[in-house]
Amino acid sequence: MRAFSKKARQGSEAHRTLDQWRRHVRILHVAHERAGASFESRGRVLGASSVTLSAVVGTAIFATIDTSPALGLQILAGLLSVLAAVLAALHAFQNYAVVVEQHRRAALAYGRLRRSMEVELADQSLVNGEVLSRFASELDELRQAAPALP
Repeated sequence: MRAFSKKARQGSEAHRTLDQWRRHVRILHVAHERAGASFESRGRVLGASSVTLSAVVGTAIFATIDTSPALGLQILAGLLSVLAAVLAALHAFQNYAVVVEQHRRAALAYGRLRRSMEVELADQSLVNGEVLSRFASELDELRQAAPALP
């Protein structure tokens, strides 16, 4: 009788531990989804800004080919041109498409792990050390492979 209650207690503790890990994995799942969406939005804004500024500068220069614009307009066009180049360089350097894809893959993997944990928790059998060890290994692998969260 005593051995059964000790085993039940260990199973209950393992069950609580797995449930805590599941909550942690859920947070990471959502965090990577949000990070991917945020980087995708940043990439779009940076790319659109660069293209828009380049178009404005190009149009302004083309429109003033026949005339000699005021010095202030020339300086403004030069500054906008430099700003457009800087934005284009940042967009290329940040490589948002790759970062977005890394966060999406991490979110999918964390979601898959979370669902596996939920299935295990829903099963009426006791969660044991083997189950915890398997999930610990998977979680460690995911943490190593996932990109850093902002």
